[in-house]
Amino acid sequence: MRLRHPRVGLVVALAACGQPAPPAGSFDYLFAPPGGGGRFQHVSSTDTTGGNHDFVEIAAGDSAVLLDTPGPGVVRRLWITVASRDRQYLRRIALKMYWEGETDPSVAAPLGDFFGNGFTKRHYTALVMGEASGGFYCYLPMPFRRRARIVVENGTGRPIDALYYNMELVRDVRLPSGFATFHAWWHRDPRTGARAPHLILAAVREPGPKTISTAVGTSTRARTPVPTRD
Repeated sequence: MRLRHPRVGLVVALAACGQPAPPAGSFDYLFAPPGGGGRFQHVSSTDTTGGNHDFVEIAAGDSAVLLDTPGPGVVRRLWITVASRDRQYLRRIALKMYWEGETDPSVAAPLGDFFGNGFTKRHYTALVMGEASGGFYCYLPMPFRRRARIVVENGTGRPIDALYYNMELVRDVRLPSGFATFHAWWHRDPRTGARAPHLILAAVREPGPKTISTAVGTSTRARTPVPTRD
């Protein structure tokens, strides 16, 4: 059997929130009350009429804005789950995030890859990110000073029957000068090799953003020789 070059997908998340450095091995600062003032806000796909239509439907090729709000603030929690008839929806639904009114997103990744489920939806739980009880969650803080916009794009070629979401924000919080925003970068190489390796991170300037996590998925294609008679 001869192995072909693998296909690789990845997510690289970069973030710095300007919060005081937590004690080694502790993530208590993620759940601490907001410092420097501020107030909590809940945003979700709730049915404002009081009914049970607490989701959004997205037509093929269309998009839905989950959040579009002025700053300053910090997105502290994001939860999403999807009902789609497309078996490849994890790769064909895109999650994009824009900070400070930018036109090019700081986060642009397939929904599944962003949450560490690039090929299939699998249950896993970590403190800052995971998939549990049918939904994806993320507790990585995402600060913004002027504006935050989070969008889901439907590239499945068919309607998304239901997308449920909710998130927690801290509004009107005092952010330190020079704070870094949250970034996630995804790309894939259809073929890799010794002379064409898969790029994970090109460079990081110091002082600059810090790498929070990297998720790499590999799909291998194999060619099996057909036996022949002498």
